[in-house]
Amino acid sequence: MQSDSVGLFISAWRQMTSRLPSPVYEEGGGIACCFCDAPNIFMNVWIQSQPAQSSEKLDAMLALGRRKADTSKNPIGGILRKDWLPYGWEARVSEYGLAPMVPMISMESDQILPPRREAPSIDIVRVTDDKSARDLAMLNAV
Repeated sequence: MQSDSVGLFISAWRQMTSRLPSPVYEEGGGIACCFCDAPNIFMNVWIQSQPAQSSEKLDAMLALGRRKADTSKNPIGGILRKDWLPYGWEARVSEYGLAPMVPMISMESDQILPPRREAPSIDIVRVTDDKSARDLAMLNAV
């Protein structure tokens, strides 16, 4: 029972990582894995794709995520949806060596308000050289 917003999130993650040299995608057991053999945890994640309303379901999902992580030489993270987790999920997660890292809020809405001011005029250009790529990386890091 994957929701539209979670499906879109998984698709966006695949799109973001598909340009990397060796992405591997797998789905099953309530998680979608997007592992890219990159030294950045955000390029190697499993994403909760189904509700885990019981501790048993959550344990099965976390154990699968742990097995996937154990096969990688790079850091791997998991993305969980709080409203799909049972009471006491934090303790279960810590038993698998995981801890909340980046709390996220929903990016889903029934209505989008109009902008309060006119958007500025900007030029969007593709990064085509190493110097610009490094400058952009530094800007994103800040």
